[in-house]
Amino acid sequence: MLRLIVIVLIFFLVVQCAYTQGIDIMVSKSEVSFERNDDGFYIEDQDGEIIIDDLDTVIYIIQRKLLLLQKNNNWGMISKFGNILLPIEYDKIIQMTDSYTYWEVLNDGKRGIYNTDIGLVIPVEFDEINLTRKKGFEFVVTNNGKSGIFNKFGIKVVSLEYDVIKKQYDAIVLQKDNKYSYFIGNKIFTDSIILNRSFKIHACGNKELIDSYYVFCLNGKQGVINSNREVVVKPDYQFVIYPWNITYDTFIPVVLVKLNGLAGVVDMLGNQVVEPRYQDVFLIDSENAVVKLDSKMYFLNYRTNTIYDKYYFDRFHVYTEGYVTVHKDGMISIVDIKNNFKLQFPFEYQNVLKYGEYYIVEKESKYGVIDVNNKEVIPCKYESLRFFCDKVLVIRDGMFGVLSINNEILIQIENFKIIRNSNNIVVYRNEDSVGITYDCDLNCIKNCPE
Repeated sequence: MLRLIVIVLIFFLVVQCAYTQGIDIMVSKSEVSFERNDDGFYIEDQDGEIIIDDLDTVIYIIQRKLLLLQKNNNWGMISKFGNILLPIEYDKIIQMTDSYTYWEVLNDGKRGIYNTDIGLVIPVEFDEINLTRKKGFEFVVTNNGKSGIFNKFGIKVVSLEYDVIKKQYDAIVLQKDNKYSYFIGNKIFTDSIILNRSFKIHACGNKELIDSYYVFCLNGKQGVINSNREVVVKPDYQFVIYPWNITYDTFIPVVLVKLNGLAGVVDMLGNQVVEPRYQDVFLIDSENAVVKLDSKMYFLNYRTNTIYDKYYFDRFHVYTEGYVTVHKDGMISIVDIKNNFKLQFPFEYQNVLKYGEYYIVEKESKYGVIDVNNKEVIPCKYESLRFFCDKVLVIRDGMFGVLSINNEILIQIENFKIIRNSNNIVVYRNEDSVGITYDCDLNCIKNCPE
């Protein structure tokens, strides 16, 4: 008997609490509808009985089956089954999220937050409310010039004592008396954070789950924490930065670090992958890097910590996926990263441009073509050279011609000008001639000679 009484009391309290919050408890079997007459809009049930009348505006929110009602410049909200969620007594009701779950309600200059699943989560008593749209979905509230934070359930997690609270570089920054702290992991973090080095990566290899990370300072040293305030990289380094240019599919992400002026690599489990011993480290992809040692550059597989020292270079840039252009003493070569850092040809060219299985090269200010084995295909004796379909457009002594990839003359190098388009060329025999258009197979297709 006592157990039954307790159950009844609990049910009564739940219903009363839900009623004060305006939640559907007694769900109607039928939905209400709205119509319009000479006096405005009205809400009626399935039997045609008018529930609310003399309305100025009715807005149906189909995503949540809600109706916004306006009457005499006041706003309210009911469910599609006629349950009153917000009485018609508010100055404004403003959508705050794309899901139509959170609404800002205004009355007499004060603001609050209503959740369609929970009820009024933040009372209507604040001067200003802003949604951070962070992982934690926090609301920054302000009253009398002081700001605090409520979470999405309406629980106050930061008291109203701060001069400024704002989202910056994916962090919530708290400012009080010109001192800064940070709201991370539902707690206040007082150590200094380098905001412009905050970053996001996929958490635990899950491509759908993205976590935030922060470079922080402690006793003059830098480390990394995650969004739960857990230390990922210990604050042992003079400098820490995340390499934004790298994509990690299977490997653990890493950060670049410096210690005693020397560079190394640490993974996001806190393991020192590459000991800080280089003048600099530049990551190329998720496995390979360029390191600088004694003013010379070398390739390094930083996952195995294996340096490739068969050759060195002065500078580099990533040419295309899997290939890097390297410079040495003013000459250029290309390296096949995935083929054990193979140097495609010696440092003997001033410029190199890869085109499929061939390279346009510059030597002594003249251009030619070599293959992947550094075999000369077209000699370096032209002022300019460009590929056209599977052929080569060349310029020598100011005259234009077309060669095959086997260095056979297809159009004599004697023409005034040849203009290359996407899939054809236009040949001008002399300055005053009409251009003759040829396709990729050098078939004449326009202004053909008789």
